[in-house]
Amino acid sequence: MVPDVVTTFVYACIPSIRFVVRVDNNHAWLFLPRRTLNLPRVHSASGTRYALGDVIFWSKGDEAVLALGDRHYRDCRNDRSAAVWEHAKLSGADFRAIGNEPPWVLEIRDRNQIILRTGYEKRLYHFAETDVASDRNTGITSYDARSGDDVLKLHLRREKCPDSMSGEVFETRVKMQLNGKILAGCGRPLH
Repeated sequence: MVPDVVTTFVYACIPSIRFVVRVDNNHAWLFLPRRTLNLPRVHSASGTRYALGDVIFWSKGDEAVLALGDRHYRDCRNDRSAAVWEHAKLSGADFRAIGNEPPWVLEIRDRNQIILRTGYEKRLYHFAETDVASDRNTGITSYDARSGDDVLKLHLRREKCPDSMSGEVFETRVKMQLNGKILAGCGRPLH
């Protein structure tokens, strides 16, 4: 049996609608503005098609079409940047942050479990046991974690933080020390 590969997309369509789609091998979950639907996969000569009643979702690559009864949305385009954040949220992350030079991605799950991917080789660190402390006066939440020989000290400060490459402004400044090496970046809560 082939394991399900789960992918998340954020589509913006004409006329104006924006929605999230989470697909696996056999289903598409559509998170629409006023409802959520689970559509089974159906045969398609081209691309991938999911349908249930009068709702049809068809996609090929980053393009899609959505039919909700007699209302049709065409020219749907995936926003890859937004999709990465939605994928983390739907996969259980409560907080996500990114940094540059070297690149890194951090996710916090269940309030104190930390997953960190660093460098171009995407080395993975998993910290399951974390001590968390919040200081209301400074607005800083601190995490101290250890996993084997790896030590992480993480500080989240709630303040505007422009990404050094994209210029996108996030609501949390992130500073950490991983095994003595200092990394900085920006992030946001996902819930």
